[in-house]
Amino acid sequence: MSNLALTTILDPCYSRQWRSCCKLWTASLLRHQWEGRIHIERNFSQLLFPVSRTDLHEVEFVPNLGGAQTKEVNWMTLAREHQLEAAGMMAGAEAFEWILFADADCVATQNVDHLFVGDCDLLVSSARGLPDPGFVAVRGELMQKFVSSLRFAGGLTGSGLATIMKSGEWKVREYERGEVLRPDDPDVSLSDLANAAVIHFSGMKAADKYRLAFAFHMMAVYGDRDGLFFDMIEA
Repeated sequence: MSNLALTTILDPCYSRQWRSCCKLWTASLLRHQWEGRIHIERNFSQLLFPVSRTDLHEVEFVPNLGGAQTKEVNWMTLAREHQLEAAGMMAGAEAFEWILFADADCVATQNVDHLFVGDCDLLVSSARGLPDPGFVAVRGELMQKFVSSLRFAGGLTGSGLATIMKSGEWKVREYERGEVLRPDDPDVSLSDLANAAVIHFSGMKAADKYRLAFAFHMMAVYGDRDGLFFDMIEA
């Protein structure tokens, strides 16, 4: 069985920052040979990847703003709400070993398949004392239960995840130390981030997320020790 990565991207009108983040996140998975499928839900018509890629699926949707003005919308909250809704309507989830819920502002710096192992139901990492809703994985056979439980617990949020984890109904394991990090984690250095498998750029402005995600992606893919890529672009 393979794994499935789910990401929802919501860009405010006339903005491209979040879609740029999502393209980096997806490209980093593909570049590091993600062993599974990738499913992206986006609120704009343009394809992130006009050239088709095996096991990459993009779907356009129209977000329900509930009558709110664009400037009043919490886009991250709305994206996670839609992500949970879309997951609940997805058929065939049990065919996947793990289903990863990932925010668009993540980037993989290496192959991440080794993260999804172990005899457990949920894989999480902690952010500021709560489980990080921006990078959490659930067994495919338990996804519908996961979605239903989170709906009653307040949604795909840190507190929602903490609530269902405290219920005692889930076997939970944290990713190995240092594998999934955020720049604002306590005592995390640049070296720690560079050695992590996944960096989640939460708690930052959208423009800063993209710039840093781009830097770490380029470093991971093209930052060879001999400087060959730099020599090529500077020739």
